[in-house]
Amino acid sequence: MLIIIKLGGSVITDKNKYMVPDKKNISRLAKEIAEARRERKIDLVLVHGAGSFGHMPAKKYGIKEGIFNERQRFGFAYTNYSCSMLSQRIVSALLKEGIPAIVVTPLTVISHTGKKLKKFDTTVVSALLKYGYVPVMRGDVVLDDKICGSISSGDEQVPYLARDLNADNIIYGVDVDGIFTADPKTNKNAKLIPLITKKNINKALSYLEEAKTNDVTGGMKSKITELLQSASVPIYIVNARKPTNMKKMLLNQKVINTKISLA
Repeated sequence: MLIIIKLGGSVITDKNKYMVPDKKNISRLAKEIAEARRERKIDLVLVHGAGSFGHMPAKKYGIKEGIFNERQRFGFAYTNYSCSMLSQRIVSALLKEGIPAIVVTPLTVISHTGKKLKKFDTTVVSALLKYGYVPVMRGDVVLDDKICGSISSGDEQVPYLARDLNADNIIYGVDVDGIFTADPKTNKNAKLIPLITKKNINKALSYLEEAKTNDVTGGMKSKITELLQSASVPIYIVNARKPTNMKKMLLNQKVINTKISLA
């Protein structure tokens, strides 16, 4: 069984403070993933968001719309550096738990044309899986043949990986229990939508708000819309800040979540 885990930036960083990782949550998630792998035979690809490590420098140097001057070239390089720092923290936590995790840098396997995905060579990811490793990818900057450089979000990468590698499902770890009828952080009357199908997908999307933070890749609505390109694969939106949730999801145990099933 192949599962793709997407960890949102809000789960592994403080998105309002530059380059501040959530060390405690990263360590706990690594432990839960390791425990699940010992109890169940599963192959994993882990994709993580950039959080404050990527979004803040990308916004500061204005690289979202392309690279056109020396300042933006520096910003492109610095954003790549910042994102790599976060990946190393995550891989370090996974290695500590005995998981053979290896980073696959987006810049080396993905290219854009006009901010749209042009090429994604999954050869290395596939080979790593074949030999028993856990590939780790991330949201990061990539080369763009029209505007020199742009941003490849983890949410862009996950659907492509799911299709190309024939994943069995996707677990999307966020900082809420799933998709709600309103923002559960600000509206106590928000109700969880446990199942999203073809019948209620448009209504469910209408409830989602765009990001109010420094997220240059859009808010939850943009992210879920990207993930829907994996419509043939069940997608589970789960609160990865709650202890044991990730482990239970990997072991196919009951957890409060939103399941998206459009097949």
